Amino acid sequence: ITTELFRGIQQKARKYERDEEWQQLNQDLLNFQHRLFSFIDTEKIQLLFFSVVFNSCCFAYAEKCMKADPLPISVSSLVQLSLQTAGELIDASNSFDSEELSDAQQCLALIPKDFRCARYHQLSDLLSAVKLLHAE
Repeated sequence: ITTELFRGIQQKARKYERDEEWQQLNQDLLNFQHRLFSFIDTEKIQLLFFSVVFNSCCFAYAEKCMKADPLPISVSSLVQLSLQTAGELIDASNSFDSEELSDAQQCLALIPKDFRCARYHQLSDLLSAVKLLHAE
């Protein structure tokens, strides 16, 4: 049930442009969890919410949330979402100047320097290589 719910939410959320819309969606999900799905912990709901944010490529909102105190989810979870989303965007790109590559670069830029692992460098190098190949 929750998987189908989040698929529907993801479709609707693609239209969101303002931070207030994202904040309201987050609050609605937390209220929904509290009333109907109390067996699902808040961290899981927040992780699902941020999956929707990342899949909708709303990185400006994600960046603001990563500066919040306290963080809505762990930095390592946000890093994993960034890496996963960036990889998916790169895989979905069909040209050197595609919007997906630009979004992937924005997504990777969200990862704090202290959390830049081998996968980060691999994806970053891949984006750099595409730019170099196009420049030649």
